[in-house]
Amino acid sequence: MNSTNQSDDITNYKIQLETISSFSTPIECYALTIGKITKDIPQLVLSCYKDNLLVMNPDGNLATELEWSTNFTCVTIGKLASSKNIISGSLDGTVRVMNSRGALIWTKDLGLNAPIKNITIGNMNGTESSQLLVATGEINVAILLDKSGEILWKKQMENRIVGSDIGVILPNGNPMALIFEANGTLNLINLEGEIVERYNFNNKVANGLLMSYGNLKFIITTEKENISFWKITDKLNLLFSTKWKGRIRKIYASKIFDSENDCLAIMTKNGEISISRVIVTRYDEDRKAFNAIQYFDPGVSLEKLRSIILDLLKSFGVAGIPINRIHQSYIERTKSLVSYQEFYKDLLAIQSSGKLGGRIDTSGTPDTESDDILIINTDKFFCMACNGQYSVLSRHSQCDQCLRFLCEECYSAREAVGFIECPYCQASASHFRKIT
Repeated sequence: MNSTNQSDDITNYKIQLETISSFSTPIECYALTIGKITKDIPQLVLSCYKDNLLVMNPDGNLATELEWSTNFTCVTIGKLASSKNIISGSLDGTVRVMNSRGALIWTKDLGLNAPIKNITIGNMNGTESSQLLVATGEINVAILLDKSGEILWKKQMENRIVGSDIGVILPNGNPMALIFEANGTLNLINLEGEIVERYNFNNKVANGLLMSYGNLKFIITTEKENISFWKITDKLNLLFSTKWKGRIRKIYASKIFDSENDCLAIMTKNGEISISRVIVTRYDEDRKAFNAIQYFDPGVSLEKLRSIILDLLKSFGVAGIPINRIHQSYIERTKSLVSYQEFYKDLLAIQSSGKLGGRIDTSGTPDTESDDILIINTDKFFCMACNGQYSVLSRHSQCDQCLRFLCEECYSAREAVGFIECPYCQASASHFRKIT
């Protein structure tokens, strides 16, 4: 069994959690997942103690309620039998697959006579078909099902199972089933049901899951109020641990608020749910002294900031640069740990002092990072389709994913033949906003 190491042998990571929204559910809930149900955006789906399934938007507003049963012990969302399936485990060990309105599609009695603790949907065979990973808490059994409910393998674990997930975590690039045991053991199991690797967190675990951050994969565990981030290289490395504001009941990682990386949805025992952005910064151990450097020190940071903006302007080919991209580039170049909020305030102060040409456009929502744009002092924009330069006062459209522009003529030409996607980043046409 592999041992735990406190530091990564290859690189070091600074991890921060930034809360985006926080709210309480109208009814006490015991299970949490995230998926697309009533809208084509990620929503929170929560099982309640009063025979309700709540579907909530990430800002805490209730989208809809479905009839549910307290016989159901866990829930997950994903594409299995159709595009939007609700999949539940139950007290008697039965799996139910439903459509987005809660209508039953198929059931599978696994013959366990024990509650299902966790159910996960994922892909382990590289095809379009997904699999279901079912885990029980009382009899320590993990089962992999195909999309029709047929058993692919069944594994008896040594300890109580507290979490499960499916994903790529090892350098070989093969998807694995991750089974977390309460004593702190993590098992990686392949499609054939073989335990490929086993690790130990050297601590008890209450929840376990896999989180994506760009090309990086992190393992997250919780125990009481504690959240820990781990990374596997040739061994299991503890990167970061923090104490949350309450005892954690459930935690889930998914892309929320159109984030490029996974966010965390954290539900505490008292019913509060927080959506938190994970901020990861890589830095060399011998550069830790940069913390003593004053942020935006004249002649040093401001010069680097100007260079970053010029480079991004060339890269984007547009007059508007997303401030979160400037922030990300600044962190990478200077090894700074400054938060987005601090960066935004300093950038605003510099812009107001006249030391940096341009203005900040928050599109009317200064509290929303995703639409904060730095407009450089220019009256031109570049069309990504025809490469023409046009006045910013003319009608044009902008993709809110890659931030590139289309002139009115190019946008209209695409609209006439059925606009499908952005020619640069392939985002759907719904991501374009018209600017007049």
